[in-house]
Amino acid sequence: MSTALIESVPNFSEGRNRESLDAISAALSSVPGAALLHRDSGPDAGRTVYSLAGEVPAVLAALKAGAREAFARIDMRLHEGNHPRLGALDVLPLIPLSGMNMEDCAGLARDLARDIAQELGVPFYLYAQSARNSQRRALSDIRRGGYEGLEAKLADDEWIPDFGPRLFVPSWGASVCGARDFLIAWNINLEGGSLEIAKKIAARLRFSPQGRGDATGGPFPGLKAIGWWMEGYGRAQISCNVYDIHAAPLAQVYLHARKLASEYGCGLGGSELIGLIPLRAMEASGRAFWKAKEKPERGDLIQAAVEGLGLDALGPFRARERILELALQEAGIGVPGCAE
Repeated sequence: MSTALIESVPNFSEGRNRESLDAISAALSSVPGAALLHRDSGPDAGRTVYSLAGEVPAVLAALKAGAREAFARIDMRLHEGNHPRLGALDVLPLIPLSGMNMEDCAGLARDLARDIAQELGVPFYLYAQSARNSQRRALSDIRRGGYEGLEAKLADDEWIPDFGPRLFVPSWGASVCGARDFLIAWNINLEGGSLEIAKKIAARLRFSPQGRGDATGGPFPGLKAIGWWMEGYGRAQISCNVYDIHAAPLAQVYLHARKLASEYGCGLGGSELIGLIPLRAMEASGRAFWKAKEKPERGDLIQAAVEGLGLDALGPFRARERILELALQEAGIGVPGCAE
């Protein structure tokens, strides 16, 4: 197990206090064998996404250190932000990279949730591949009602935490931990459109099982989306989580969103990634936008994806910082299949 490699993408409900964010970064970087690959803060969302990877024991130790720092520094009673959230360390996913399967990773996530819950005295729920029943498999189901509804949720016998006390801890809330496959967090910029239009487009994009939600069912089963207003950008966005890059290819989602936006008399102004993206998703997007006759190289596909999706609309896109496999190489972490 010591040679197995995992990635983790902990989401903390803090997007503005640089001192706290730097302290959490330092904690996540404090264990040899675990590399902090990226940090992405959203002041309007009130959220910061960290990406770290490495050997299993080191990553788990780093995550525990990050949780301790968050417990000391984040107070949910003071939280401001428009991202759905349940607690200070809102969601803690583990993703297998090499040397282990999803079942192994699911067990690691259960152990990690148990250990942090016991040490800090806070409630933890299990989700995704670590969930113990179907009711808790989807993050959105566990998080329904948000932090504001958590005290009532904890009083409901159907929502007893998997680990930790059945107790509302106002400063912390509750956390959700589990093993899952890669997920792409991705925001599409609406150009000249309102928050209401962004919400309508999101409802027509996202997949919604029959009888659930406010959509009749979008064309992309691997996609979840909401509309929100980002004051710092002065625009609305369609905030997307892509759970299946084959069922929801980024290029197709973006082009369909552009078509829907035109129906409402507005357009798209590029998009932004939150955290890292797998190389295969970038290459697939690049192929969709590639127009030249000659066969493209990897760099050509990456550039075509950046231009087609407008990934540099809000700032420069640095491939070696934002593409998972390239970031792993930069950190000296070798993963089979990642070589250039």
